[in-house]
Amino acid sequence: MSFGCKLASPARSLERQAQSRGPSAGRQRRRGDGFLGKNETLPENCELSPAEKALVHALSGDLPLCPRPFAEIARRIGVSEEEALAMLRGFGERGLIRRFGAVLVHQRSGFMANAMLVWRFGEREIAEAGARLAALPYVTHCYKRAAAPGWPYNLYTMIHAGSRDELLGMAAEMARLTGAEEWAMLESVRELKKDSIRYFPEAAGDGRQELEVSPVSDGA
Repeated sequence: MSFGCKLASPARSLERQAQSRGPSAGRQRRRGDGFLGKNETLPENCELSPAEKALVHALSGDLPLCPRPFAEIARRIGVSEEEALAMLRGFGERGLIRRFGAVLVHQRSGFMANAMLVWRFGEREIAEAGARLAALPYVTHCYKRAAAPGWPYNLYTMIHAGSRDELLGMAAEMARLTGAEEWAMLESVRELKKDSIRYFPEAAGDGRQELEVSPVSDGA
C-alpha cells in the first residue's frame, strides 16, 4: 500500500494552462468535452512559483513512509515544513489538490483478474451507456474515446475481480445493462509498469530523491 495525494484532474495540464489559458478558461470549458468530472471546475489561478512546482512534483509520487512525511518532502525541495504545509493549504483553496489517500496494491489483496472492456455505441447511445457503466461499483475507469480505422470502439471501461469467472460475469452484466452488441474484453496478462504522473520534472533539481517505479508483476 502506498500513500499519496490525488491531484485534481485540471492539474494534469497545469503547465499548459499557466502558459496559454486566460482567467476565463474555467468558465469556457464544457463538462461534456471529456476533461471535467461532474463536480469539477478548472482552477482560475494556475500560476505556480518554482517552489510550488517542486512541491507538486514531489507530491505526484508516494508520500515518504516516515513519522513526518511533509517535513521530509520539505527537506527535499529546500523549504521548511511550515512553508510546505502553507503551500498545500493554498493548493486546496485553489482547487489544485483534491485529496490525500491510500492506494491499495490490488494484486496483493486478492484482485488478480482485471480487464479493459471496449464498447461500440452510436452517438445517440453512448452518453446513456457511459452513465450506466460508470455507475457500476466495480467499474473503476470509464472513458469516451474516438474510434479509429479498423478499431470501432469508442467507450472504454476498466474492471477488477478476484477470478476470471467473476470478471466474465461482470462483463456479461455490463453488456446486458447497455444492450451492447459490439464489445471486446482485453484481459491483462502482465503489468510492465504502473506509476504516477510526475508533474514538472524540471523542478526536481539536483539531489532530490526520486520515487521508485512499481515493480513488474502479473496483472494490472
